[in-house]
Amino acid sequence: MQGLLNQFATNFTDLLRIRGMTQQEIADKLGVKQNTVSQWANGKREPDFDNLLRICFYLESTPNEILGDHVAKKALKECEEWKENFIKEYSKLPTKEELENILNNLKM
Repeated sequence: MQGLLNQFATNFTDLLRIRGMTQQEIADKLGVKQNTVSQWANGKREPDFDNLLRICFYLESTPNEILGDHVAKKALKECEEWKENFIKEYSKLPTKEELENILNNLKM
């Protein structure tokens, strides 16, 4: 459980920074004390389920993202998208036979 709590703390503080939100701002939105948010950010406590969902809402995140290794998941997703785009563009290239026909037509 400690690993999950540490992962949450890391992802929570990363998302706060990315969204440009302070601990006090998220505390105000959630209706909790800044000290509570600080304990979440330092891995000393975990939010209850309701607050977890509200954190995800305010940080434009998901429970999977905030509890898991979102950086690796995003990188994997980007790689998959790049691969799909590459295959899509590659399929637009002419075949060997089409290239030979073009070259033969140019020779005429």
